[in-house]
Amino acid sequence: MAKRHEDADTPRLVYTTRAVKSVSEEPVTPTRQVLTLQRRRVSGGKWVVEVQGFVGREADLEALARRLKAACATGGTLKEGIIVLQGDCIERAMAFLKAEGHHVKRSGG
Repeated sequence: MAKRHEDADTPRLVYTTRAVKSVSEEPVTPTRQVLTLQRRRVSGGKWVVEVQGFVGREADLEALARRLKAACATGGTLKEGIIVLQGDCIERAMAFLKAEGHHVKRSGG
């Protein structure tokens, strides 16, 4: 006859080496953001516009950067949570972000 273990009702401890992703790793992206735009000169005497202050998912930030580059008709990149647009397009970027419902502040030069 089989012997029954006393702690049969308690869950067993299981160990895994696989990375377990939590569902709530990234925060939910708010629809209205407070973004800061800054224009600065880089090497070679060229201007760039930096958009900072985005809070939310990385995928939403990438989508915003893509739409912003298309609206300003310029190139750019996304580095460490900051959207960098090539050229002096701060007015177009501000108009686009305000039209999307974000609160925009201008900083620096």
